[in-house]
Amino acid sequence: MQQDSDRRILGMGRKMTGVWFYKDYKNNEELRKIFNELATLIFGLNFESWYKKGYWNNRYIPFSYAEGDKVIANVSVNLLDFVNVLDFYPKFGFQSVNEYQFSMVYSPIQTDTTGIRKLDSSNIDDLNFIYKTAFERVHVSNLFGTQNTHGLLMFYCIYVFANDIYYIEDEDAIVIFKAEGKQIDIFDIVSKKEVSIDNILSKITNSDINKIAFHYTPNYKGIDTQSDIFDGDDVLFVKSSGSNHFPLQVKLPITSQA
Repeated sequence: MQQDSDRRILGMGRKMTGVWFYKDYKNNEELRKIFNELATLIFGLNFESWYKKGYWNNRYIPFSYAEGDKVIANVSVNLLDFVNVLDFYPKFGFQSVNEYQFSMVYSPIQTDTTGIRKLDSSNIDDLNFIYKTAFERVHVSNLFGTQNTHGLLMFYCIYVFANDIYYIEDEDAIVIFKAEGKQIDIFDIVSKKEVSIDNILSKITNSDINKIAFHYTPNYKGIDTQSDIFDGDDVLFVKSSGSNHFPLQVKLPITSQA
């Protein structure tokens, strides 16, 4: 454990004696180990690979109670920079808001599977390529996106979408997507420049596909999407006050959620 000077006993009476509070301790091997034990027990996830590959940066901060050699409770904060919502972002006053799922009916005019390569999340060269592209990326949406989330994206690439990451040469873009039945779910498009969604769809679809679902807020030229209230288990809370309001009908990018 850290030395006493790095510890703070919670001032909540005798019953809390021996319970310590820690925050932002990712570089402490022993604390990180017992944090991972809790994460594995609760979520079936171990953050060690994410840390050792250098993608756990200062924007993901755990706040934990530890007793003895176990973390007994934790809440983590992920710092996000939102695009085009700065007017409301610094304000106070939490409220729950609806998120929306965007989709479109799609009939491929033509498909072209050349110039598409599956990336291997266990290959360090592929991971470094994803990280470099993510570090220099443009926003996935100019309507509602996030910035400086490359570390969190790498978490998703390693643990969540390891088998769903593709590079499209013509667009110099990384697309994270899944095909199931007649539907394509696009979770993120990572590129250093604006992409042609038509070109991307021609690469990742086939004649069986009739629907595209976006797990962020798309604003591509030349396509029409519909939006429905997102029916998920998570609730999005925001702070707003006065005339500063959360934008209507948006979806927080899934790869920016911690």
